[in-house]
Amino acid sequence: MSIIRLTLFDQILETKDEIVANTLWKALEIREFLNSKHTHTTWGAALAKALNYPAPMSPQLQEPLLTAFELIRFGHLSGRNYSKSYPGSYVVGNDQEKQHVLLISRTLSLVPMQFKVSEFLLAGSYWMFCLDAALWLLRLCYCKKPHSNNQH
Repeated sequence: MSIIRLTLFDQILETKDEIVANTLWKALEIREFLNSKHTHTTWGAALAKALNYPAPMSPQLQEPLLTAFELIRFGHLSGRNYSKSYPGSYVVGNDQEKQHVLLISRTLSLVPMQFKVSEFLLAGSYWMFCLDAALWLLRLCYCKKPHSNNQH
């Protein structure tokens, strides 16, 4: 019978906090915010600075910030059109102003908000609805645990 010797890096996780911390570290490493030595990459340093500026961020804004960083990194959170325009989009202003409005709209769609119920509904942009649907799916993939109908 051989004896297995554990090094400092091979220790077994024992507490819930250790498991959660290591899971978060590994997720950030897979998303390339940390490297294998658990130090920040360029994106990780920017995320850490954003999470702690000017003071530690409230927990409900951490997920939207991480999502924003992922979208920026892959070029999806910008003022550029994804494809040709369709009726129902904004038409006021020059091209630069339209890009600014589009970027602000996309950015604000990441932040959880609650609005008062109103009898008046504004016409929305087709692409804003598409972005909202994509973000809903992203949140569903990252945050929701699969539900099981099996009763054990």
